[in-house]
Amino acid sequence: HAWIEAEKQRPFAWQQAPLFRVQIHRRSDAQFNLTLSFHHAIVDGWSVASLMTELLQRYFACFGYAFAQPAPLLASYHQFVALERAILADDSCRHSWQTALQDGSISKLPRWPQTAPRPAHADVVSLSRSLSAERSNRLQQLARRAGVPLKSVLLAAHLNVLRVLNNQADIMTGLVSNGRPETADGERVLGLFLNTLPFRLTLSGGSWLELVQQVFAHERHLLPFRRYPLAAIQQMQGGAALFETAFNFVNFHVYEGLADLTGLAV
Repeated sequence: HAWIEAEKQRPFAWQQAPLFRVQIHRRSDAQFNLTLSFHHAIVDGWSVASLMTELLQRYFACFGYAFAQPAPLLASYHQFVALERAILADDSCRHSWQTALQDGSISKLPRWPQTAPRPAHADVVSLSRSLSAERSNRLQQLARRAGVPLKSVLLAAHLNVLRVLNNQADIMTGLVSNGRPETADGERVLGLFLNTLPFRLTLSGGSWLELVQQVFAHERHLLPFRRYPLAAIQQMQGGAALFETAFNFVNFHVYEGLADLTGLAV
């Protein structure tokens, strides 16, 4: 624990490779800790999951476990950089974002009255909640009935909570997205592909099913514009913050490859 806390304070020099460190601590004959430390500018969550899965698969292969050597990568991070540069130069994409955000306002969370100055370094509080298996199954059933991914069902719930809190239908939040190359092996490339999109939608009311389908339709509408960097969108809007909430759906199912190979659960 002390080593982990100290490791958190060890910075990376941006101009010097490598921008990640791997450390193994042998705890006993049967236990060890494997720690990956990295500068977030070089890898996103899916890349970390892919890297750790292949690393452990190759490790177990040394002890006789089956491991299929992956084919050489055809996709590369250069493709993503080229795609991002191309969309930055696309005036029609810039115009689309300007139109989408015109006369928009931040959907804020309610505040307690400020009776005292806010501390310079206020604590960050994490709150975790687990859903029951029954509720999880019902959400997945709704997704199947609507013909959409589970992500869209949960995003619809997120937007509806903001609608209730703000007492208005025009909602603005952030949607964490990625711009990976759309090639056969694009999911295997390591790097940082994330972009947070301003997600603005006027909720039209109706049933939950209709709301979920409306949200999914808007997600599909944004797909061609998802690589336009948030920093550039914010700059064209005058530099002010565009949202103070964000929705990030993660499902690192690449780890299932470890369970299939060794029975190891992550």
